[in-house]
Amino acid sequence: MNRGVILNNRGFAITGIVYTLLLLFLALIMGMLLVLGARKTVLDSYRNQIREDLDRPPSHENYVQENLILWYDAIINYDQINQGLVMENTLIDLSYNNNDGELMNFDFLSNVWQEDRLVFAGDDEYVLTDLDANSFSSDSDFTLEIYFQLHGVSADGNPEANTSTLLGAYDGQGYGISWATYGSDDTKYDLFAGMRDNANSSFNDGYEISDFTERIHLTMVYSNTYNEIKLYINGRLKETINALSGDVTATLGDLGIGLNQVFDSNFSGLYSEMDLHSVKVYDRGLSAGEVMRNYLVDNGRYGKRVEEVVVPEASLPDNEHITYINNPTEPDYPANATPCLINTLEFTHILDKRDDTTYAVTKIGDQCWFAENLAYTTATCLAEAWDPYDETTNPYPSACDTHGPNEGSFQGSYHDGLSTGMVLYQWGAAMDGNDGLSGDPVQGLCPAGWYIPTDDEWTDLERAVCNHAGNSNCETVFPYGG
Repeated sequence: MNRGVILNNRGFAITGIVYTLLLLFLALIMGMLLVLGARKTVLDSYRNQIREDLDRPPSHENYVQENLILWYDAIINYDQINQGLVMENTLIDLSYNNNDGELMNFDFLSNVWQEDRLVFAGDDEYVLTDLDANSFSSDSDFTLEIYFQLHGVSADGNPEANTSTLLGAYDGQGYGISWATYGSDDTKYDLFAGMRDNANSSFNDGYEISDFTERIHLTMVYSNTYNEIKLYINGRLKETINALSGDVTATLGDLGIGLNQVFDSNFSGLYSEMDLHSVKVYDRGLSAGEVMRNYLVDNGRYGKRVEEVVVPEASLPDNEHITYINNPTEPDYPANATPCLINTLEFTHILDKRDDTTYAVTKIGDQCWFAENLAYTTATCLAEAWDPYDETTNPYPSACDTHGPNEGSFQGSYHDGLSTGMVLYQWGAAMDGNDGLSGDPVQGLCPAGWYIPTDDEWTDLERAVCNHAGNSNCETVFPYGG
């Protein structure tokens, strides 16, 4: 009996140990499930907050405010008219500089003001601001910006051009951003920016638009400092041209919107049939990042908003530094590009929050690549000299410098990484001081989550392009390590 009891007790003891271990294991599993559940709850809450933020239109307070000297906003103006705070023939200047606009020849019985727009019928309507156009011209930096939608254009058969000044002032001389048609073709129009002085004129070549359902964000940045005019359409730099050598000496009067003024006596002056959403004027040149910022805010408040992708869990840490955007219909997204993919989420652009620059991206093979040149710099690489260089031919190049107007040359100093669309990097600058010897991916000057391609990744790119062209010997032509 005693022996049986002892065995029995031992049996119970062993069973108790196993049972205790089992309980501890179950407790551990329960704890892990609770932690994972809590983490999922936090991530779900985070994603829901992102979705709520995306559903909420951007505030007008998000526009660039520094040196803003004239600002019209149709949404705010409409609300103020309805509250009886503003007369319906007035565009109130929200920059607090008292540059209010006066609506000229509008028929206020025809629903001129709508919820988010001022409607120009295209007859003889225009807006005259209270901002003297001569207060800044060829001897100072400035920025003109307008967000609008043309509903139709006129073409009266003039073989030279039919044109309307969207925002600007001309009297033989002057400056502004305009649209133009040629001959009798009223199915499309060109957008351009420029200036005419007492000696000559500078205008870009014009960018054709044939979609009359599209809202357009148009920006002209004039730099007296660098003697250039930059035209941006929908936040993207389209062209940089040399500016004038003379001075605008004519008395231009006040800056206008929708004027039938022309910069060439051979042109026919027309009025614009359009919806006006917002106008901003700065007495300085905006950077590329600032232009893109204003476009994104305008597009969010008035236009077809870009869809900002909710970043998956694996990339949440980078969300502080990058906004992922999915907008394949964006006019400047390459026609043959393919959106990149994170898990099941597609995106066509990233916004680098370090300097508010947006880059198009594309999937090539199984990889995601930038579809345009990186244009980010740091104070460190700007301070370092390009080595080696000849001071007689390359006056002030740095280790990361803006590509000059002539192939193979430098501009005098870096002033806007996107002014010519390219920044040249020395290898050490691109690597941001990393020697790359560890074999790990090197971020260098790339945005968070992105890195400088390895040699094998370049080979993967070459093979993908080669295979896409229908070749059968791509692995032989592009070997790894070759």
